[in-house]
Amino acid sequence: MKKHYTRAIALVLTLVMVLSMMPVLSFATEEGETATLINGLPSDQSYGVLYYVDGYVFGADVDGGAPAKAVQTSADKTTINSLPNGTAVFKFIKNDDGTYYLMLGSKYMAIVLVDGKSKIALQDTVEGAKWDMTAESDGAYLISSHDVDSSYKYLEFYSNAFSAYKLGQDKSAYRFKFFSTSSDEDGRVGEIVEAGPLPVDGKQYVIYNHYGRAVMGQPTGADVAAPALLPAAATVRNDAIAYEDVADGGLIFTVHVSGTAANPVYAFENNGKYLAMPENTVDENGKTNNAETLHLIDLPTDAEKQKYTQWTLVERTGGYEMKNKAAKYGNYYCSIEFFNDVFSGWTFKSSSVELFAMNFYPMEDKDGQGYVVNPTVLIDDPDPAIGEDCNVSFTINDVSEPTQVRAEYQITYKNTIFSDVMPVNPTMEGRKGTFTIYDFNLEKAAKLTIRVIVTDALGKTYEAEGTYDVRDEPLLLSTTPAANSATGEEKRPEISVSFANVGEDPTFKMLVDDVEVNAAVSGNKLTYTPAEDMEDGKHSVSVTVTRTDGKTASKSWNFFIGAGGETLYFGQIHAHTAEYSDGAGTLEDAYEHAHGVDDMDFIIVTDHSNYFDTTATATTSSYYDLSSLLKNAAGSTTKWEEARATAKEYNELYDDFLCVYGYEMTWSGGPGHTNSFNTYGVVSRNNKDLNNKTGYAGMHLYNDLMVNAEKGLAVDGTEAKTTRGGAEVTGVNATK
Repeated sequence: MKKHYTRAIALVLTLVMVLSMMPVLSFATEEGETATLINGLPSDQSYGVLYYVDGYVFGADVDGGAPAKAVQTSADKTTINSLPNGTAVFKFIKNDDGTYYLMLGSKYMAIVLVDGKSKIALQDTVEGAKWDMTAESDGAYLISSHDVDSSYKYLEFYSNAFSAYKLGQDKSAYRFKFFSTSSDEDGRVGEIVEAGPLPVDGKQYVIYNHYGRAVMGQPTGADVAAPALLPAAATVRNDAIAYEDVADGGLIFTVHVSGTAANPVYAFENNGKYLAMPENTVDENGKTNNAETLHLIDLPTDAEKQKYTQWTLVERTGGYEMKNKAAKYGNYYCSIEFFNDVFSGWTFKSSSVELFAMNFYPMEDKDGQGYVVNPTVLIDDPDPAIGEDCNVSFTINDVSEPTQVRAEYQITYKNTIFSDVMPVNPTMEGRKGTFTIYDFNLEKAAKLTIRVIVTDALGKTYEAEGTYDVRDEPLLLSTTPAANSATGEEKRPEISVSFANVGEDPTFKMLVDDVEVNAAVSGNKLTYTPAEDMEDGKHSVSVTVTRTDGKTASKSWNFFIGAGGETLYFGQIHAHTAEYSDGAGTLEDAYEHAHGVDDMDFIIVTDHSNYFDTTATATTSSYYDLSSLLKNAAGSTTKWEEARATAKEYNELYDDFLCVYGYEMTWSGGPGHTNSFNTYGVVSRNNKDLNNKTGYAGMHLYNDLMVNAEKGLAVDGTEAKTTRGGAEVTGVNATK
């Protein structure tokens, strides 16, 4: 018996020793896990997520506000199908008075007052961290701070984020439900991304953003509407970035640190130029504005202007916010973000921390150029086919100037015989190159190998090569009438399609308006001409060809007899300028740039309307009486009329492009934004009645005003003081 007892004790001790040597297990909710609806309030010491009833969960990166993470639920709304990375997982602690503590990891979430404004924060203590849960009739809850002495104490969903705000008559933005999850010690779905080390004075770094998977690259140039830094793709391996893992042009900065140990100030130098933001401006309302663009500039001699080259680094989840020491928009300092595939300026948004989180990776300037020299050429995969020309295009990614570009190709035939290597001279437009391999060279081909070789001004030679299968199948090519074209007066058009590589004795079938017709083959074209006039309107054609080996091809298209039908146009319906509000560049810049974009048919610039008047001058009658609007710099006309005149000028300049000017009506902290087109005048939130957010009264007034102004009436429906007689309207329904 003693032996069995001794062995049992030894086994237990051994198990204890083994367990003590194992890593400590932590419980965490994994990305992709589901969450289950809690009927009512969560129980004490349970874990779960806050779900806003329109399909978003609370994010874990709390800093004044919190990001909103979009989720999908089951059809019955009882299960969140997949929790995204970064979702906040709360520990719910119920108090005896019915309130709750909401814990994220070891922190308590609370609403705190910062400069008189309510902010959502994480703190170490329970003081002021109690929350009230007020039930709504549909099972949702309003969540508000129990302790904060402010009406701005409710959790609200606004602009894809969560913030603290006062409760309005419309409670739709405040309604939450609770979903249970597994226990979670760190308070978030997925792993916490560390900010990493700060840069060291005198050392060289690339500046990386994990969201964009890129480092700061070459400037776009001062001649563009919104100067920024282009991204240079980069790969992080083992918490480092190797030189060869950065795309050509990635900037290498030398860091200069000043200030104090407690409050260091950073400057980032690249070949004698400094990373900077533009100087502030002040508008007619006394508001400080900044173009929020990003530049490399010479170091100013003026100490105040030097501040635009200086940055503070604020630790955030996953990196550091780079906040400029001088550039401000309103009361907020501007920071660097990765957005719209460039590095540019913006005011920090807690709902988008990943856009602002920058990391600093050491990088030696091996080539002495101030940037990573790693040029490449990329062949756009062609689709070679027997019976048609093969158009080949490629793109050179090289900051240095290419001095020689060569191309060649080689064909492997079906009997495995190789052709000679055939040199070609590509046509170059900037960094884009093209050349054509003609169809007769591809007859009986099986594979096509293409090679492009580039030498640049730095003496670097690099190349790209690709081998592609050559398709052997019947081809249906060009059509008449062309797809979506109109025949006008021609009621009996020739309906045809050209073909290639159909072999001998192919079978064709043509349907016109779903009825098979007797089409004839002539040369390399299948043709049908109707014996009678076709009715005006839309008609469809479908053609199929089958080779004797069983391979087929089909082609369908539509055309119109008489006038054309609807046409698809591509363009931009919302843009701002720095000339008239808070965008970038001038109105002329916008129109000229958009006109130069391939396949773009129109642009509508809609600057913020509150830049066209002031709180002292704004009226509701300025839709038809422009006297209250701000004048231009010369005082000769209003800014609004000046902008519309510019649109008219550019419309007359271009025959194939539409330039439109409208405005954006915005309610700061209210129901949202509205783009408005085709109006004679403009109104704004500077008018207190239009800015009334109680029950969205201002928005409803604005909608009524829009309807009546279009009819030439005042907001109350009576005859307007002045008419729009003879006023030319330039808008989305303008014609060419």
